[in-house]
Amino acid sequence: MSDNWQPAFEHAIAERTETSYANKTLSFLKDQAGIYRDSIKRNNQKTLQDIDKNTQTMKDQLKKKDEEILRSAIKIDSVRKQLNQIYEQTGLPSSDEPENQLEKGIAQVQGHIDRLYAEIINQKQQIMESRDGQVQRSRDRLSAARQLAKDHYFLMKKTHCEKESFFKDIVVENSQLLKDDQKRNISIILQPEKIHVYTYSQMGEMRVLLVMRFTMDHSPVHTTVSTTNLIPIVTTPPSPKAKKRLLNGPLRPLPGMKLVYIPPGSFQMGSPTDEPGRDSDEKQHWVEITQGFYMQTTEVTNQQFVQFLNASHSKGTNEEPWFDTKDEDSDSHIKGTVGRYTVESGYDDHPVIEVSWYGAKAMCEWLSRKENRTYRLPTEAEWEYAARAGTRTPFAFGNCLSTSDSNYDGNNPLTGCSKGQYRSQTLTVGSLQKNAWGLYDMHGNVWEWCQDWKGDYSTGDVKDPTGPTTGSDRVIRGGRWGSSARRCRSAIRYSRRPEYGYDYLGFRLCAPGR
Repeated sequence: MSDNWQPAFEHAIAERTETSYANKTLSFLKDQAGIYRDSIKRNNQKTLQDIDKNTQTMKDQLKKKDEEILRSAIKIDSVRKQLNQIYEQTGLPSSDEPENQLEKGIAQVQGHIDRLYAEIINQKQQIMESRDGQVQRSRDRLSAARQLAKDHYFLMKKTHCEKESFFKDIVVENSQLLKDDQKRNISIILQPEKIHVYTYSQMGEMRVLLVMRFTMDHSPVHTTVSTTNLIPIVTTPPSPKAKKRLLNGPLRPLPGMKLVYIPPGSFQMGSPTDEPGRDSDEKQHWVEITQGFYMQTTEVTNQQFVQFLNASHSKGTNEEPWFDTKDEDSDSHIKGTVGRYTVESGYDDHPVIEVSWYGAKAMCEWLSRKENRTYRLPTEAEWEYAARAGTRTPFAFGNCLSTSDSNYDGNNPLTGCSKGQYRSQTLTVGSLQKNAWGLYDMHGNVWEWCQDWKGDYSTGDVKDPTGPTTGSDRVIRGGRWGSSARRCRSAIRYSRRPEYGYDYLGFRLCAPGR
């Protein structure tokens, strides 16, 4: 495949999803929002200036009227004094008429002042109402622009980002991008706000063509659409049957059991030194998973495990016991004897517990024979890779773990996070939120067996690690219903003796991708 595929492919994606139009529209809306804000600011400033100017003018007018009233009052007092002197000197009877006329004049002036005050108050109210109306109308226009931007974003996402055929059409229509054999082997994996596009060549090269991420920042007026191209990954040539299974969807070997495809890739295993609650054995290092694989979306349930037990007519050996019944351990939800096992009422779809590592391995071997394809436990690296689902935070859901996403002891969240619910028991598998790759309960519910012996991590970067060749304990991952959030992190590592079952430990199955 030529090296110039990337610009052309990105251009085709952008053109088909109307990214250019969307960006222009959103840029225009953002500019309009700026214009509205400036207009509001200018109108507010002008309105306040007018109010100050009119108020000062009215104050000056009132001051003049007050001075006129004062002068008039002085004249009235002077006239009254003169009249009283005349009445006293002449002995003539006093008359109320001149004084009444003066009082009427004073009343007229006072009435004029009252009217002037009323006009001032009325004009000020009108100015304030006009200003508030302009501000509200500007806010309404800005809100409408923001809503238009949000509606456009979600419409574009819904219209163009939920159909695999849309991306396949792009590849087929742009013949200069890929060779004919590569066009025929396009694989699409959809995730929330993310789409992976893969292709296989005849030589077995698996290339991650494109990962489109649709994100939106905190401001609803501004939307960004970005593309990120990952490093190509070379794999063993997949067989025609494997290609068909990849494109046909998940595996369903037993009723209620579903395994989804996990694409190959690289990730940082372990935790950074500043992650809250980390342990010293979580040294961060790069791991490459070169082969895609299938992983069960939930933990193995009691009913699924009973199917294996009754078909096998065994419960393992004394050296490698598979599990404990309820008679042997009250926490178990499986009853009966060899060949006639049943599940306690109400617990069919709860994760199986009290199963040893050997019991989990025995079920994998039984299902492999039954389905004529390999089933196994995940390696520790595969488990963390799938649990993270492309994230680098302590949990697949972010820096904090909500009890609406995970069944754990919500009274003990990670430092700086909010408390939640404590259910004090297992839940039906798949009851809560799945991660971006469609996997449930990777944090909490029950711990899960992995294939590896427990040991120290490699000091360098590795490909497809499988752990030490020998050991005393097998790795367990994920935390349980009674764990704190710290023990449910993607990077947490614990281990247990493989010959024992525990009331907090189950497992899930994997299968090779080819």
